[in-house]
Amino acid sequence: MNYRFFLPHLVYLSLLLCWQTVLGETNAVFSIANAKTHLDETVYRLDADLNYQLSHEIKEALTNAVAITLVLRISVNQKRDYIWNKNVAKLEQRYTLHYHKLSQRYVLTYLNTQSHINFAKLETALRVLGELRDFPLLDASLIEDNEQYQVEMNTLLDIEALPAPLRPVAYFSEQWRLKSKTYRLELKQAD
Repeated sequence: MNYRFFLPHLVYLSLLLCWQTVLGETNAVFSIANAKTHLDETVYRLDADLNYQLSHEIKEALTNAVAITLVLRISVNQKRDYIWNKNVAKLEQRYTLHYHKLSQRYVLTYLNTQSHINFAKLETALRVLGELRDFPLLDASLIEDNEQYQVEMNTLLDIEALPAPLRPVAYFSEQWRLKSKTYRLELKQAD
């Protein structure tokens, strides 16, 4: 194999990615501002405020018909003193967001239920996605009395769901590798 042919292309791609990172927006971030749980009859529910700030590259890709997939991962763990915590439940919510050029609207699809909502503005779609209210978290029968439980959650952009030609760029660019820090809170049990 003639590596001399590929070397200039690899150098060019590396420089392009570095330059893109330097010039790109630095405020692209996923975060979880706050969250709380409450018991509603027999189901624990979660309220959370998620922040989805997309980079210029992702916004540009959206307007050019590239769909992005956002993932919200939640786990509930029983806290234990002497051995590792016991996992009680794991949930994963998946969403796709894409721009429909004909209608000039952003379409947010909840992949777990296949329901979707249309928005005129990207900012509105991200704000609605970030307002998690009365999310069914866990059946109360799975919780033992006098035990402590912790909820852990994070959100990320799924690079593996991107079109294949875009994945190598996404792997090497900080503008595409978006993931929130893990947010932890105590599961508020019934009084």
